[in-house]
Amino acid sequence: MLNQVTLIGRLVRKPELRTSESGLEYLKACIAVQSYKSKDGSVEFIDFTAFGKLAHNTVKYCDKGSMINIVASLSNNTYTDKNGVNHYQLSVIANQINFLSRVNKKEEIKDMDDVFTLGQ
Repeated sequence: MLNQVTLIGRLVRKPELRTSESGLEYLKACIAVQSYKSKDGSVEFIDFTAFGKLAHNTVKYCDKGSMINIVASLSNNTYTDKNGVNHYQLSVIANQINFLSRVNKKEEIKDMDDVFTLGQ
């Protein structure tokens, strides 16, 4: 069986590299993804996590508004809080991130037709 999801969207905020207590570099970020069959332009906000060099390069080369393609796997997280209540959370763990655009003060995308997206 295959556990793989592909997402294309724009970073909601500037990514920031974090370091775990064990010294592992990681990134927790969010992308805005336009709904597939949306006629009204509705957007889904999807959180994802990346580790190591993948996280480091994303922070180095991307900024708020950068369009990226994420190939990821889904992971079910369960935990019990201090009140004994079980919580379930689905996490998106990035295995590959492709930089489709880079948005900064010098470069601004004015027309979505100028942006490369997969499948065109």
